[in-house]
Amino acid sequence: MTDEMICFTIANGLAGRLYLAGVLSRMDDRQLDLVAAGVSVHKRLIKIQSSSIVRYPTGMARWGEPRTTVAFDNAESGEIVVIVWRQSGADPAVVLEIGVDDGATVEQVFPPPEIGRPWTVELKNRRLLITGSGDEPAARVYLVTKTVG
Repeated sequence: MTDEMICFTIANGLAGRLYLAGVLSRMDDRQLDLVAAGVSVHKRLIKIQSSSIVRYPTGMARWGEPRTTVAFDNAESGEIVVIVWRQSGADPAVVLEIGVDDGATVEQVFPPPEIGRPWTVELKNRRLLITGSGDEPAARVYLVTKTVG
């Protein structure tokens, strides 16, 4: 299993209830570290997601869509968890209407930025432009923190 497939699979769990299944005993130390990073991120994000309003920035997910997105908007904490999944052959770029000021911070929380192919993210005009690279299925998880004031 490639790093990107591990990230894609873990991102599924980060959208809700995380469970680990499969043959973890066949993974090498680097792959196990990636799974552990996903578990750690889940512990961090579940507190935000548990009292969030769920939105689908690119529309409700449907079978066969080249890209799926979900945003967990926590008005109380001012944080938004954004998860982006991209299937093979999907356009590398997606623009998400997330409605936060350009001064907000955007952090890639999973996978760790040094794992997998690089993706870029830019917040401009209250929109999040996310551009992936490569052609295999991939997923990224971002934490957007709104500016206070």
